[in-house]
Amino acid sequence: MKKLFFFIATLTTVSTYAQVNQFGFNGGVTISNYRSKLDGNDESGNSKAGFTFGILANFSIGKNFIIQPSVNWVQKGTKDEQTIAGTTEKVSLTTNHIEVPVNFLYYNKGFFIGAGPSISFGISGKWKFSDGTNKSDQKVEYGSTDNDDLKAFDLGINALTGYEFKNGVFIAANYNLGLSNLAAGTSTTSTSTLKSMYAGIKLGYLLNSNRK
Repeated sequence: MKKLFFFIATLTTVSTYAQVNQFGFNGGVTISNYRSKLDGNDESGNSKAGFTFGILANFSIGKNFIIQPSVNWVQKGTKDEQTIAGTTEKVSLTTNHIEVPVNFLYYNKGFFIGAGPSISFGISGKWKFSDGTNKSDQKVEYGSTDNDDLKAFDLGINALTGYEFKNGVFIAANYNLGLSNLAAGTSTTSTSTLKSMYAGIKLGYLLNSNRK
């Protein structure tokens, strides 16, 4: 919670000395995965496609520099399958998040590139299991106890690049790396971690573009 308060306070302070000149919205696709580490061994499933959409604002802090906070719905997940004794077992995880990145961007003639911190909150999700004959679904439980699946809060780093056309339409690509250990349970140790990552491709529109 202290991290969230610090994040909001920093954003508020910076925004006070910046000038907002653009609002917009965007949407697109995500390719995500979760990576776990147990006793020094890295493991991950297969990447999973999802979607994202959100709103943003551009705060000008100089001729070629912008602070861009946004609020996004982001779908993440992973999937895997194994064949044992002729039976193929499949499992997939889909998680839905509210994500708030704040990117510090360099902007020049429509091109932009930059990075910044992000915070994310898991709000829903579903496990799907199949053995070729039987299928079952299970709701993802967020929390920090042994009965939960994942922790909800994730602090991350976001990188962003793209191009804005003169009519306000823009295309962007981002990569987000989660830094928080999302593994739930009191038995979780420093040698047992679970972290998120995803890449996104977005198409958006700025309502009051100032491109010449």
